[in-house]
Amino acid sequence: MAVAADFTNTGTDHTQLDAPSLSRCHRGGKISYGSINATGSGGTAARLRPVGILQRLGSTLRALPHTAPPVLLSGVLNLMLSVPFGSAYFPVSFSQENIGYGGMISGTWSDAGMRMFLFSTAVCQLVFSFFSSFECSVGMQMVENIPFIRSLAEICVQHATGDGDLADQVLPTLFFLLAASSVAVGVAFHALAALGLGNVVYFFPRHVLLGCIAGIGIFVAQTGVQVSTHDGSFDLSDPSSCLRVLFDSKTAGLLGVALTLELLLRSIHGLKSLGDHPLIDPGFFVAITPAFYVALKIFGISRQKAVDAGFFFPQPDNSAGVTSTVWTAAADPWSPLIRAASDGINWAAVSAALPTMGGLVIFSLMHVPINIPALAVTVGVEPDINREFRAHGFSNIIVGFLGGIQNYLCYANSVLYVKSGGGGRLMSIAVCGLTVVLFVYGPELTPYIPRCMAGTLLLHVGIDLFMEGVYDSFGQFDTLEYSGIWLIA
Repeated sequence: MAVAADFTNTGTDHTQLDAPSLSRCHRGGKISYGSINATGSGGTAARLRPVGILQRLGSTLRALPHTAPPVLLSGVLNLMLSVPFGSAYFPVSFSQENIGYGGMISGTWSDAGMRMFLFSTAVCQLVFSFFSSFECSVGMQMVENIPFIRSLAEICVQHATGDGDLADQVLPTLFFLLAASSVAVGVAFHALAALGLGNVVYFFPRHVLLGCIAGIGIFVAQTGVQVSTHDGSFDLSDPSSCLRVLFDSKTAGLLGVALTLELLLRSIHGLKSLGDHPLIDPGFFVAITPAFYVALKIFGISRQKAVDAGFFFPQPDNSAGVTSTVWTAAADPWSPLIRAASDGINWAAVSAALPTMGGLVIFSLMHVPINIPALAVTVGVEPDINREFRAHGFSNIIVGFLGGIQNYLCYANSVLYVKSGGGGRLMSIAVCGLTVVLFVYGPELTPYIPRCMAGTLLLHVGIDLFMEGVYDSFGQFDTLEYSGIWLIA
């Protein structure tokens, strides 16, 4: 599924890499250019002895000029992606002011979402550094599950009693549901691996999967408009809300910038000389922020004026003297879970959320059997898919018990990582370490990132997913199955 949600547009031709890239990405399994199987032949990873660790550390330090770029690229991508996706976890109708949850959470909903994204990504990266067959594996929070996360948040709001602070009632139950869902996903992965069912998900009807992809695309694109305009009432199913966003001078200007950038990116992809080069999308999105500041300078617009016009994310309120440290960052994502562990869970909301949680678990299982073979073909490594299932199981169970959300191996980021020179266990751990640093200090950078970057990325992903579901599949199914894709979407 992450191939479908390929925001870096690496394409689906899966061109194999050169020999150095293959050796960097290979661990345990044999180099293979043949078929991928569920039983595989990925051997046990070599144990790291203390002397070996020191030797490898010395080699890594000597190779720092060559190893730093892929690690930094992965870190920048994680930070860049945490902004739009972190903003999408909670409905925009939630207060954008201080959460104020018992004074334990500082900043905005976007700040909390960023840390949720980065925490899940860091845990996933650390687990894959030791358990994955691929040394070029790059983990990430499972962004395709955002619609389910939003649905769980809305269920919690619907079951709030109306007495007292909304966040005080909603957050403990919501974080409990998210953590329980992660554990359930991890257990499901382990069950599939234990039964040797690495290919079981291939039996899901493809047109049903494509319908889900298109539906997620619509949701992600709608969220992109909401993030770009800071208007949580925008709904594609409500024509009046669409007209209001288009004809309101403030929201139209905010959306216009994001749409212009999206059209520019589509035009770049249309150039034959560039085509589907894997670095186009990440390079474009990374360049948006500095280009935006250059544009402000050229047109003589102060940053404060742009902030007042809504072009930047809100500045966290540090009136209480709260700054991002390891301790405040660590407290933020778990404060609601601490309350949930006592008496803060709304069990009526939990009961109502069970069907949504079931859908989240089933949907989570669809990504890995697509990502792993795709990455294996790209890098020329034959993995044990059941071993990868176990790695995903460990990662999701660990992050769930720590109160985090689901994660997986990201095909697109992994390919970018290895093509930029990444690979090896220590470099993977370095990516994890950089992600932890961003977990602590990332939200302080958010107010300096323009909304149009996050909005454009979400729009681009949403449109790509929708097109993959309904356009790329045209002519591949009979009328009944193709109609089902539209109905599901």
